[in-house]
Amino acid sequence: MRTGSQFRGGEPTKRTTSRTICFLATAAFMVSSAYGITFQTVTTNAGDDTLTSTLNPFPVIPVSSIASTPPGQCAWINTGISTFLAANPTNGTGPSGQSWSFTWAGQAAEAQVEAGLSIVDYYPFAGLDPNVTVNKGTNYTYAGGATGEFGGAVMNLSYTPQPGAPVINNLHWVQGLMGTIRSNTIPTGLDNFTSLTTFTRDNSSPFYDGGLSPGTAGTSTNAGGGWFLDTPTINENEYESNLVASIQFQVVLAGDTQSVMGGVTNNAVTLYGGDWWGFNFTAVDVPEPSAGLLVMLGGSGLLFFRKRAGKKRAA
Repeated sequence: MRTGSQFRGGEPTKRTTSRTICFLATAAFMVSSAYGITFQTVTTNAGDDTLTSTLNPFPVIPVSSIASTPPGQCAWINTGISTFLAANPTNGTGPSGQSWSFTWAGQAAEAQVEAGLSIVDYYPFAGLDPNVTVNKGTNYTYAGGATGEFGGAVMNLSYTPQPGAPVINNLHWVQGLMGTIRSNTIPTGLDNFTSLTTFTRDNSSPFYDGGLSPGTAGTSTNAGGGWFLDTPTINENEYESNLVASIQFQVVLAGDTQSVMGGVTNNAVTLYGGDWWGFNFTAVDVPEPSAGLLVMLGGSGLLFFRKRAGKKRAA
């Protein structure tokens, strides 16, 4: 998921800002050199704001451990699936032109898949776009290291099947989300948006990665493994002294077994384990000194200088 001109891990366009950007040196170093990094909170000064991004939850919560009914299911993904199925009837007349069914693998199989999941990076960022390398070797430098009044988080996952884990046929990734952006409620469901301004969803595919609406994720060469990257980025847009964004995600691996009946491709999707992650982003306005105050301070300094100079002459 990327916001504004950026979403769902697609190639972003560069932000511009007319304000001078000032960063805490430690935060800038940690984000700009980010690889294999995990930390919970970062605070940065940008323009006239103090920006803070904090991971929530931290650490992540395995999907297989979610106390749902039945256990080990993601409510937000289930809501999104219901919406997706309503838009795609079994006769293939929906946006995907295909029919679909979804089944959760169950806690035991999900936990076996989760044993092969590694968190490569999980950290917040603020004021500086991240530089992330995924396990297939590709480096994503968003917006050329652009700076500005924005914040977000990085979730970079690698999947390597472990002995005894179920074989995932035609591996994909499915992500659900919920939360708010500048007091606007994100419609709970799948992370397959075409716009985070109008919250329009693309119901041509349920997948976050390389389906009909690709995001930044996919398979890798490690014996049926895969990789996932999301860097949700929220612009502050002068929404100071408020919770700019609070977003939660649940991402799972999925297998897709296809067959054709009556000329319609049927997708039997099995949902496996994954992680629950998210972040909060706040911006606090730091008022600049008024022109009058600056003049007063300047005048006081000049008077002090003259008095000292006078004393030196008298001596």
